[in-house]
Amino acid sequence: APVVAPPASAPPEPPASVAAPQPVTPAAPAPEAPIVPPAVTVEAPASPAPVAPIVVKPPLSWAGTTFDWGTQISAGIFGVGPSYIGTENDHVFMTWSLSPSYFIFWRPRHQLSVGARLTVVEELTNSDTTAQKRSPQLADIPLGLDYAATLFTRGHGPSLGGVRTLHDPTLLGEGDWRTWGLLWSYLVFPTSPESRASGVNLGTSIGAGLRQQLPLLGGDSRWLRYLLVTATERWSHAFIGASTGILNQPITSSIHDPVVPNTLSHTLGLTLSIHRDLQLDTTFQLRNGFAASVGSGGPTCVQIATGCVAPAPIAGGGATRRTSTRFSVGLSYEIIPELGVALGYLNDASQLTEAGTNRGFFYSSNAEFYTSVTFSFDRLYQRIFTTPSAGPAI
Repeated sequence: APVVAPPASAPPEPPASVAAPQPVTPAAPAPEAPIVPPAVTVEAPASPAPVAPIVVKPPLSWAGTTFDWGTQISAGIFGVGPSYIGTENDHVFMTWSLSPSYFIFWRPRHQLSVGARLTVVEELTNSDTTAQKRSPQLADIPLGLDYAATLFTRGHGPSLGGVRTLHDPTLLGEGDWRTWGLLWSYLVFPTSPESRASGVNLGTSIGAGLRQQLPLLGGDSRWLRYLLVTATERWSHAFIGASTGILNQPITSSIHDPVVPNTLSHTLGLTLSIHRDLQLDTTFQLRNGFAASVGSGGPTCVQIATGCVAPAPIAGGGATRRTSTRFSVGLSYEIIPELGVALGYLNDASQLTEAGTNRGFFYSSNAEFYTSVTFSFDRLYQRIFTTPSAGPAI
């Protein structure tokens, strides 16, 4: 039969090798997952970093061990003050003092040390207490305990520095505002000619005080960084027996006052940091001495040229009070960490004169100028034997 061609409008058949398209069945929609709100994470506040201890340990256990060379010259020698008929108050003294110190324990805020002072005194002028010219003499030797507690600290300013820290290492450490509590107790051995002549067998001293460091321009400044204020109360008692009368003058102490068994001292000290290690030191002190009447523990015999004489009792009996004052002002400078110098003015005398009048607080016939050179043994040892890689001890 004849082949009939398909109509032109019919679509061409696909090739045999190509499969015909299959109908696509739409997939069922997947179930929607429940909407979960995002979890809220609350961060705990960051705790402040722990503050490092102010001072871990002293530079050495025997920090504060110093040697001092001092000179005291009467103000009248330089023509300061009125002219006096006599010149018995004019004097020139030279002193050499060794002050050993050892810290029994040192904690960041508590320090306890034992200290002493051995002083040799030589008068370069006419002396009333020696048989030969320029004869050296021992001063009284104190031996006791010092305790310092840091009560409050704020800020990270550097240490006060200066000559004060050569003698007192408890001032080392950081802090712009710093408060200390101070306690001490001392025995005083009567090794001076004045004490032996007065019949002093032993001296005792106890005291307490507060010390406050105030920032002025702050530790970052070179000028007027700090003001250090120290207020102390001290009670001293001397056990007095019979006088030996070895002196050629009335029985007096080193400040020309009669020795009294009990003394209460009120002291206010100010240290101003002027420029780095240059400091201004000022001291105000009021002492009340309580002398018992004869027959209540006082000397029963005074040796004079003609023999032993019993002193007459005080009119009215009972205890008498003797007031004396002390004022000093001076400049100190730490030249190198091991060496410091000081120059100043000092007035230390009884308030009541022999004529019954009152002396001034700032000047008397006992006024004098002083100089001192302080050398630190522990800092020299640290400089020589402490390697730079080990880091500072403070």
